[in-house]
Amino acid sequence: MQVHLGRKKQLKNEPRRPGEPRRFIDLNDLNFSSDTPEIRTTVKVAEVYRYEDVFLLREFISEGNFVIVDCSKIYKEESLFRNVVEELRRLGKETGGDIARLGDSLIIVTPKGVGIDKQKVRGSLI
Repeated sequence: MQVHLGRKKQLKNEPRRPGEPRRFIDLNDLNFSSDTPEIRTTVKVAEVYRYEDVFLLREFISEGNFVIVDCSKIYKEESLFRNVVEELRRLGKETGGDIARLGDSLIIVTPKGVGIDKQKVRGSLI
């Protein structure tokens, strides 16, 4: 899958003087597969727009992936947000994982065998 942002194509075709650095890095040109071992667990980011969207996340979590759920689109609709959080809690419990809020509208759901320490690590105010 190729992603084109901004003026990438224009910059790629513009001539450059010898020794002049490139103005962008095309991540599709980079190959990391030989540098890292096989990836078994991924972190998915999902946006929830309606209650039914939660059920699409079940497969990702049951496969052993982490899911960060962005509820910012529904956060102001209190009853909908509460229902989504409750369903995510049920989903975490059913799959043997854990759930925690990362902020006002961000929630993380972990797969089986992964717990979340709810205590924040706070830096010093020196």
